[in-house]
Amino acid sequence: MYLKAITLRGFKSFADKATLKFEPGISVIIGPNGSGKSNIVDALLWVLGEQSSRSLRGGSMEDVVFSGSSSRSQLGVAEGVVVLDNSDSYLPLDFSEVTIGRRIYRSGENEYFLNNMRCRLTDIQELISDAGIGLKKHTIIGQGQIESIVSSTPEDKRLLIEEVAGILKFKRRKDKAIKKLVNVEDKILRARDILTEVRRQLIPLRKQAEKTDKLNKLSDVLKEYQISLAVYNLKKDKTIWEKSEVEDSELEDDLSKKKDKILKNNNDVKRLENQLDEKGIVTGSLSEKKEKLHSIHERLNGGLLLLEEKGKNLIQRLSEIRQKSHQAKMIKIEKETRLNDYVNERNLIDASLVNIHIKLKDLRKEGERNKKEKIRLIKEVEEMENVQIKTFEDFEEKKKENIEKEIKIEKMKSDLKLLAWKEEQLRQRKIDILKKNE
Repeated sequence: MYLKAITLRGFKSFADKATLKFEPGISVIIGPNGSGKSNIVDALLWVLGEQSSRSLRGGSMEDVVFSGSSSRSQLGVAEGVVVLDNSDSYLPLDFSEVTIGRRIYRSGENEYFLNNMRCRLTDIQELISDAGIGLKKHTIIGQGQIESIVSSTPEDKRLLIEEVAGILKFKRRKDKAIKKLVNVEDKILRARDILTEVRRQLIPLRKQAEKTDKLNKLSDVLKEYQISLAVYNLKKDKTIWEKSEVEDSELEDDLSKKKDKILKNNNDVKRLENQLDEKGIVTGSLSEKKEKLHSIHERLNGGLLLLEEKGKNLIQRLSEIRQKSHQAKMIKIEKETRLNDYVNERNLIDASLVNIHIKLKDLRKEGERNKKEKIRLIKEVEEMENVQIKTFEDFEEKKKENIEKEIKIEKMKSDLKLLAWKEEQLRQRKIDILKKNE
């Protein structure tokens, strides 16, 4: 794998589209100061996902967009494309060429592309991390960075070694998994708080529901008694009413008969009086009969008044019965209204209990999902830690092997120096012997 080409447009000093092609091996870019050599390195860092504006020698990320010149106005977008040769399948993609692109607008919005397809920054970071291409320290070394690497602290050297060994990818995944675990724990705590609150509300609601059930049972019993009492009162009032109607009818018939009889007697008395007046004959027997008739008339009038008084009493009793019946109906309507209110209240409480049970089921399901997610994330973290430990162990083993090789090399160097010294001594002795022989 090697860098095959890089295309820039609107990035820093590259206002127009510019493409730089590279061949395998070492490529050198030569130019005077201020010609934009360092901008190419910055562009490579930027396309591969650099997020620090200081690493790109800018105050903010929007500074990478061409800001204009005396002869040209500023641009609103900057984009760059890096083409990597992958004919040896070094990258874990089934393509002979891998294209990584990035676009930024002056508003600050970023877009990332992988083989001309929109993707996430994470996808690019994981791809270059799998390939062992790091944005820090060892892959792209800028001005003054060698000195900083040499004089770096043990912690910085550890980061460099982790980046070279490919451990940063797993640490990044571990950090994401830990963040997910924290989020899941927060959700579980929130669900527990909601569950506690719902349970706290459930106790008085359950008591209220029990009271409502008891009230409904008593209301049903009361309703039955009220209906029985109303039916009994109606039957009693109906019996009294029918009896009063019968008595009233009998009294009216009797009164009508007596009125007819009195009217007939009055007519007879008047007829006799007229006959006596015509004849001018007044006898004691007739006077006595007239007085008797008059007394009968008075008795009949008295009986008529008595019947009228009884009729008034019956009418008054009938009015009282009707009033009591109306009051009983009103009480019945009021009881039915109160009963309907109780029924509606019970229905509302039942609906509330159903909603609470549904919420409890949802919370339990969410808690189970969060629990499973937590277990999965814990397993993933453990796997990452195992991979990290194995990578460290492999690195330490390779380090030991390299140290042993360096020791052997140093020993071989010392042996070579010793042999060279012995050879020089032999050569010198040979020269001395030749001189003596001469």
